[in-house]
Amino acid sequence: MYKIYGAIEKIVYRNFSTGYILYGVRPYNYDFEVDKNGLLYCGGVVLNYELFTPVSICSKEIVSDTYHEIIYSIETIQEYGQKKEEIIRFLLKIDKLGSKKAQRIVSAFSDDFFSAIKETTAFEKLTKECRLNDELAKKIIEHCTKSSDIYALFQFLQKFGCDYNIADKVYRFYGKESEKMLKANPYAVLSPIEVPFIVQDNIAYHQKMKCKDPKRINAILNEIVFRNESNGNTYFVLDAEWLTKQIDMLCRNSLFDGKPDYMDLFPEIKKNYILEEGNYTRIYRKDTYEDEMELAGLLQQFALKKRTFYKVDDSKIFEIEKALGISYDDNQKKAFHLLENTGLSILTGGPGTGKTTVLKGIIDYFTAYVSTSIVACAPTARAASHIKETTGLQAKTIHKLLNIKPFHKNGLVTDTEINADLLIVDEVSMLDNELASILLKACKNVKIILFVGDSDQLPSINVGDVLNQLILSGRYPIVQLLENHRQNGLEAITDNARSALIGYPELDQTDNFSVYQINENNFTDVLLQIYEKEAMVLSASKKGYMGTVKCNQIIQKNVLCNKEECIEIGPYQYHIGDRIMFLRNVYNVDTPYFNGDIGTIVGFDEHDIYIKTEEEIVKLSSDAFFDITLAYAITIHKSQGSESPYVIVVLSKQYAFMLTPKLLYTAFTRAKEKVVLLVEKDAYNIAINNIVKESRNSVLGERLKGKTYSLLS
Repeated sequence: MYKIYGAIEKIVYRNFSTGYILYGVRPYNYDFEVDKNGLLYCGGVVLNYELFTPVSICSKEIVSDTYHEIIYSIETIQEYGQKKEEIIRFLLKIDKLGSKKAQRIVSAFSDDFFSAIKETTAFEKLTKECRLNDELAKKIIEHCTKSSDIYALFQFLQKFGCDYNIADKVYRFYGKESEKMLKANPYAVLSPIEVPFIVQDNIAYHQKMKCKDPKRINAILNEIVFRNESNGNTYFVLDAEWLTKQIDMLCRNSLFDGKPDYMDLFPEIKKNYILEEGNYTRIYRKDTYEDEMELAGLLQQFALKKRTFYKVDDSKIFEIEKALGISYDDNQKKAFHLLENTGLSILTGGPGTGKTTVLKGIIDYFTAYVSTSIVACAPTARAASHIKETTGLQAKTIHKLLNIKPFHKNGLVTDTEINADLLIVDEVSMLDNELASILLKACKNVKIILFVGDSDQLPSINVGDVLNQLILSGRYPIVQLLENHRQNGLEAITDNARSALIGYPELDQTDNFSVYQINENNFTDVLLQIYEKEAMVLSASKKGYMGTVKCNQIIQKNVLCNKEECIEIGPYQYHIGDRIMFLRNVYNVDTPYFNGDIGTIVGFDEHDIYIKTEEEIVKLSSDAFFDITLAYAITIHKSQGSESPYVIVVLSKQYAFMLTPKLLYTAFTRAKEKVVLLVEKDAYNIAINNIVKESRNSVLGERLKGKTYSLLS
């Protein structure tokens, strides 16, 4: 048996269909033969670990292949020791202990921090070497001693690849009973905090659980449903072949000798899920079904609410044209007539078709001739900010407009009612079923609702496909803008976006759209060559050698880094002036912040970071430092609703399974003036040929048409 301790520095090969991964590992123990780069190679059907993760590997045998003389076949692999950022995260929970002091403490103690802090020498080390006062040193030791139960739990979970943060989350839920409950049913404990199923399954195996234990069967079913909803689907079809494939995927790397079959799942499906009969049997989670039914009911009301409100005068549209110095085409003028009837209407169109220009005209027309009672909102802060920038109308996120309360057992809640003659909702493609429902419930006093969006953009992160389903229903007045009005070379951006969407293999290169071939070796140099200060850098993934984490580090270090005082959090150092993004919705603070909001660091001390957003300055306390990340580069999904004059799009084969035509379309259309595509060989072709099922499982449109279905008991 070979025991290897080291850090993963390279993912040499990954087969997504089989789960096989070949890691390049830099060993800590030096009794192994390494290549010229100081790496040895370990492969197996194992968990996917991030680059630079410290691991311990057990290997029974050595094999060889064409490219590497020696490959250690992985029997087991797990994270080794405690990551620096995990310990810092733990220490920052102590009052009056800032980031700098936390870093000094971690540097002063051994790798096994939690054991070292309990030694009799710890107090002296904290006061003398770490330069802490006696009171703070005592507080740290006391905090660590009180946390011994968490540490014991961490030691148990670490054997299965779980970090300290997971142990902390489990302990907050279950306290001293955590380990006992984990051993009884790891699935029930770990699934709610989104620990990978393979980890849950590994723990269950080591607790001698039977292969077809009802707890395991229910966990497999829950995971299938979770993955299905993670792709935005409201239901899955009762199909033996599909279910069998899902079971096979989940259990492929399992330590259990066998796996349940389709029929083993069926009793749990009948007991815990809603089955609806139509052309086929649909299976819903109860909450998801209720959300869709509630949304359908609300939308039906707005379809029935239609009555004449105001007669649009074409001569007054002409006055708006003169004031704006533009000329609308016939289709764009039709959009103004959406103001004539109460209820819900839709304005849709791709980039360059003039949606924003038309929206500006509609707002000016409504304000001048109808009413000043207009409210505007969007799913994200960037989309709301874009409304204000392009139309002059103040806009808010839907969350802020409705003063939505935090998530709880009943989902999102609000007691706000919107009072307006006209409500404009932009970027509706990002609207999921739950958020759409809570918005419409607040619209009892709204006369006209105008949904604006591009149905070809990436859909919502959460469950549902609201915009496409509304269009499909045919129940609502709709104006679709088709003509591309961009000129002076800017049409290349929209043309190439459309080409990517339909799978066309050639891209037109102009002054406004250029393509650079890149690889792992030259990526940094090319990115630095073409980067400009206000550029928006987009990548499909956070991880990998061309992911947003790496891009942010490159840009900050080589282009923008302020060499003055900084704070180190996780993989980043933060400086005054850094562009950041919030990663969570936090409501219960003086200045709430929301996932996806962009801001700039304007100051910090040991205990707080001060971040300027569009409207205010957010004070981020030390226990929330991990709620932000650098935002010079962001994922394409996070970029929805935002625009930039200059966009750099990074395409890597490392995350090939994520690349789709719709992803490319969304990335290209973030640019107003210029796109530079940095693309690894074959990555673009992989993307346009990755014809995954991009339509989502939803019958919202059919329900709006009046179709009814029977529930199966």
